[in-house]
Amino acid sequence: MGGAARRSGQLELAVTGAKGRRGGRRKGAGRKPRPENARRGLVKHRTRPEHHHRHPVHVTLRVARGLPSLRNQTVQELLEGTIDRAKEDGWQVVHYSIQGDHVHLMIEAQDKRALSSGVRRVVIAFARRFNRDVLGRTKGKVWGDRYHRRDLATPREVRNVLVYLFTNAVKHGERGASRFVLDRRSSALGFDGWAGIPAKMMQAFIGTREPWRPPEARTWLLRVGWKKIHGPIVLGDAAKGARGLD
Repeated sequence: MGGAARRSGQLELAVTGAKGRRGGRRKGAGRKPRPENARRGLVKHRTRPEHHHRHPVHVTLRVARGLPSLRNQTVQELLEGTIDRAKEDGWQVVHYSIQGDHVHLMIEAQDKRALSSGVRRVVIAFARRFNRDVLGRTKGKVWGDRYHRRDLATPREVRNVLVYLFTNAVKHGERGASRFVLDRRSSALGFDGWAGIPAKMMQAFIGTREPWRPPEARTWLLRVGWKKIHGPIVLGDAAKGARGLD
């Protein structure tokens, strides 16, 4: 009898403690909304899809939080040297774009294994040299996430991503960035797919520093396909339909 009374009292307390109702939405519960200026979520750990050697790949590498901006000549020369040394018969970087906290690469690879191995070489070598030459330390986290990958299967996709890379600084509001000015922190100055840029204007963009010369593309899509089907890129073109992690 006494035990039944105690159980009844406990049940009554549980109900009245919930203001007379069970369940329902509680103030402050649930996933918090992400601020507009918050960084994107991490790349999910899923098995990478197979890769066809005919398709160029747009790769995005994002650095860890708290590091200085990557948009300077020291980092640019470091990246160029790293991707030059990482080049192999079945893997190469054809174009790049450096932003404050991430890097875009346009890559060609023989297969999935070569793609993964090549990106790993760049990630490891760049981090080691960035720690030593830029941060003056022997070790420390440089990359904040797995790389994001998108394979490009059509001439339109390739053209859109090229414009996306070369105008990405405009999207991020970098100082002096404009669709009508070639981005010095990218391979835009060595790109041969521009339409109607006079030699004198190109030399003015280049200045005194000899630009990095992209290797000759091996895939039809990146070598001639995009230009043959859709025409060269006009200075001032805006990126359309290109997706990245930024």
